[in-house]
Amino acid sequence: MRCASGEPRPTALSNDDRGAEVVPPKVTFVAGSRSGQSYCARACSGSALTGVTNVSGAIARACGLSEVGADDFATVSRLTDGTGRGVIAVLRQRWTAIERIGAHDLWLAVEGARSSGNLGSLMRTCLAVRARGVIAIGDTDAHDPACVRATMGALEALELARMPAAALAALARASRARLFGATPDGNHDFRDVSYGGPAVIVVGSERRGLSEPLRRACDVLVRIPMVGRIDSLNLAVAGSLILYEAFGHR
Repeated sequence: MRCASGEPRPTALSNDDRGAEVVPPKVTFVAGSRSGQSYCARACSGSALTGVTNVSGAIARACGLSEVGADDFATVSRLTDGTGRGVIAVLRQRWTAIERIGAHDLWLAVEGARSSGNLGSLMRTCLAVRARGVIAIGDTDAHDPACVRATMGALEALELARMPAAALAALARASRARLFGATPDGNHDFRDVSYGGPAVIVVGSERRGLSEPLRRACDVLVRIPMVGRIDSLNLAVAGSLILYEAFGHR
């Protein structure tokens, strides 16, 4: 099936055309969703444009077509920073609306994680300790491609929710759940508290840590003891230590 915009083909320039401006070909991609199911298409830049694959004509017509310039395509598909493969897929994100934290639930809440790889590694740990899911706070992006890869499939097995800090605090109060915030100046060694009952482990960004509103919302602030010149741990390591401690109490 050919894209509606047509497939660009390389052409030779005549002598009269050699002084004219050459307009780079555009890149076409298609994506859409119907009845909750996501459909995406693959496209390549320039004369290598292959059109739409894995999408029926009816779905393609329902979704429509969009065009972006070659520079925009390279940026969005992460060719410019070397982390992408030149493919764009637009997919429906999967989020869960949490009405209550269950009596035996263990959740991880992450505020403003900057490293997608760390977040993905934490999600793998969540699955390993039977946590119910992950709550994204602030600009935490659980669907970043690097995070999705780092989860190694754990993303599909966890519930994902997003909410501001105030909503998490209200949800915890309504569910009689406790929020355990991880911070270097916590009042308690993370090994000395009880994580029984409904619990949410809360970690902040690698640089700033927990925001002040979220710190105030936490019932307990815990720290991981360290010696020597090291004053912080990788977010994935620190979060995993506390998650496994909570797992041992359940």
